[in-house]
Amino acid sequence: MTCPEALERMDDHVDGILDEAADQEMELHVASCAECRAEERSLRALLAHAAALPDARPPGRDLWPGIASRIGGPRVGGRAWPRAGWTAGLAAAAAVVLALSALILTYRAGARSGPSTSPGSLVPAAARGGDEAVAAAEREYARAAAELMAALEQQRDRLPPETLASVERDLRSIDSALQEVRQALASDPANPALNHLLASTHQKKVQVLQQVLKLSRT
Repeated sequence: MTCPEALERMDDHVDGILDEAADQEMELHVASCAECRAEERSLRALLAHAAALPDARPPGRDLWPGIASRIGGPRVGGRAWPRAGWTAGLAAAAAVVLALSALILTYRAGARSGPSTSPGSLVPAAARGGDEAVAAAEREYARAAAELMAALEQQRDRLPPETLASVERDLRSIDSALQEVRQALASDPANPALNHLLASTHQKKVQVLQQVLKLSRT
């Protein structure tokens, strides 16, 4: 099993909905891959925290316009790349960013139709515990991303300039989306939908880096 395959199945693995054979294959891969192991640990931590939070309530403002402006730029499919192999690989990385965009659209729809809860109904202690859990999970994601960035930097001269420019644009889009979600969480730390969105955005960043690192080694 490759890392991209493992990441594609990670949500189902953590949710416990893979069949026995697929789950065993995932366990073997995670046991031998530090990057995917960190991804699994971080995802489990954030999902466990989100499950303990109160029901979701919509944020005080619509987050989508700001996030969409950061993610909705032109994608790889509209660019001309020097080699077909690069095009296929970068399309996979771009698909990860598009999946993030779809996730945020789903969140937006759920936030509008979900139940509304007054701020006074939130539990301060849970929020404080949530801050710690989110911070710990973000550190894990940051460490994994930093390791991937360091590995990618060593392979930088093997990537075409156009590829590097595309990757940097996608990473900036994801980082901007992360900042937008963090700002929303600062005023609503106990919102489980926002916490899940934060975890998923981090996951997408790691997936993009892994896809591009794989390209640089082919």
